[in-house]
Amino acid sequence: MALEITPLRLIMFTAKSCIYCPPIESILHEVVGVSGMHELIHVSTIDVDLNPGFIEEYNISALPMLVINEEVVLQGGMMDDEVREILWA
Repeated sequence: MALEITPLRLIMFTAKSCIYCPPIESILHEVVGVSGMHELIHVSTIDVDLNPGFIEEYNISALPMLVINEEVVLQGGMMDDEVREILWA
């Protein structure tokens, strides 16, 4: 019997005006790619300017915002090492 693993659902909320979003998104894709976990982690990036309904739905008060399996794990700008630590945890 094969073990079925449910992929993690990771959502990154961004906006074109967010200066912190591109570097954090780059780190996110680096960590997921390097870890070899791209098949176990489903990554979605949502631009809240194009999808404003998510702002209220997810109670977004600062960008970027990173949600893993419906739990907010990052909100607002952070140092690169802090972002990597959160993602590896």
